[in-house]
Amino acid sequence: MSLPGIELSSSIVVGTTKPLDSKYGPFEGNTLAAAKTEALTNITAGLRFEGLTAGLIVTGQNIVEYQFRGGVADVNFVENSNANRVVVEEKGTPVVTTSTFNYGSLFKITNNSGVADVVSSNFTFTVGAPSATATWNINHNLDKYPSVVTVNTSNEEMYGALTYTDKNNLTITFKSAVAGFAYLN
Repeated sequence: MSLPGIELSSSIVVGTTKPLDSKYGPFEGNTLAAAKTEALTNITAGLRFEGLTAGLIVTGQNIVEYQFRGGVADVNFVENSNANRVVVEEKGTPVVTTSTFNYGSLFKITNNSGVADVVSSNFTFTVGAPSATATWNINHNLDKYPSVVTVNTSNEEMYGALTYTDKNNLTITFKSAVAGFAYLN
């Protein structure tokens, strides 16, 4: 079976420092978004096919390969990466590529077969009825200043004076001894 197109002899040497197929680029920009725009502008609809790969260069960084996956629309032009990576971008530029990314203990992103699972760190503190007290000293070890919701044993929200000791400890002071739960996230 013969493939359509021009057949070239293997002895032909092309004297260029660029790829033979100009659709590869590389396309450059000051940000990844700018490089993607340059590629999508130059690879017109008639030249696109699923699996087409192009190189993108953000000024001063290494080349990154993108490809059309799942179609040939602009939204289908995605990084050509393995399924176990999470790419975190800031203003269109990748800043982290990993399988799991912890952002200052505020949340964790894990790649789950190509779908990003985002989980916020949380902690539950319990004060049982026999040990009810007006002051709850909580060591949560979340390494952040978490939001806090307190409820009594009937799951009714209650309010106390909240004091953050540091990123891992806080105190809640109520008007009287109370049992319940503190939910931190």
